Amino acid sequence: MKQIPHPIRILLRHLQAAIFALGHLQRTPFVSIMTISVIAISFALPAMLFVLLQNMQSVVGNWQHDTRISLFLAPSTEQERIDQLRREISLRANVTSVNYISPSQGLNELQQQGGFGELVAQLPDNPLPPVLAVYPTSLLTTPDNIRLLLADLSQYPEVEASKLDMQWLLRLAQVIDLAKRVMLALIVLLSMGGLLIVSNTIRLATYNRRHEIEVLKLIGATNQFIRRPFVYNGLFYGLFGAISAWLLIATLQLWLSGSVSKLAQMYHSDFVLAGLSIQHTLILLLFGATLGAVGARFAVNRHATHIP
Repeated sequence: MKQIPHPIRILLRHLQAAIFALGHLQRTPFVSIMTISVIAISFALPAMLFVLLQNMQSVVGNWQHDTRISLFLAPSTEQERIDQLRREISLRANVTSVNYISPSQGLNELQQQGGFGELVAQLPDNPLPPVLAVYPTSLLTTPDNIRLLLADLSQYPEVEASKLDMQWLLRLAQVIDLAKRVMLALIVLLSMGGLLIVSNTIRLATYNRRHEIEVLKLIGATNQFIRRPFVYNGLFYGLFGAISAWLLIATLQLWLSGSVSKLAQMYHSDFVLAGLSIQHTLILLLFGATLGAVGARFAVNRHATHIP
């Protein structure tokens, strides 16, 4: 009789252990559902925060293109010097373009857009200074870099005042950075919680099956053979917990998408609430399966293999 190749034998053993682990989950539905639910909540909380941050960064990225630094020049600045400043600033690597707004143009914009037409008409003269509107490149994505550019441009002697029109957006970027740190802390803490949950569940499973393990050892079963079904058991706990977490996030996304779309339409935006991408979904599933397998292996190494 032809002997089965060693790699195929190993594959069949792993397949047998995986099927046995799935059967064990089916035979203990209450414990399985409770464990998977707790793991799902542990994964869903940081994943929801991650989705929220991704959507906020998308909004910030779209609005950041409109970030403008306004340089208010002295009224006595000659036109030749203004043109020279405009060319000089536009040659900077961190500047996309520079627009010149003359006092008359600024007054017309104020009259048309600001709703101060009657008030502007009563002014004896034009009080507005010449303005250079500087648009930074999209590479300046951090508040510190934009502030450095603002401080640098303010050093010109002709600049009497300067203003960053998207200062609130920079504050929002700082809030997002803080939220990222909170998200990382949540991932670490809740992952440790999920690890302990799987480990404790597998520990109880090994205790409940200690007599079976003793019999297997008496007939010559190796620790690897005994360990394998428990590891797959933990792997399935983590994998199904990650799948449940993804379903929770997808349900929340569907529930909020209508309200978010209506809010975006009020601001004349085509923003759509995005969920987890395929890449992030695969990372979530892989992370869940790995965490479950590691927790199960830790528990079974500590308990099942020490049963005499």
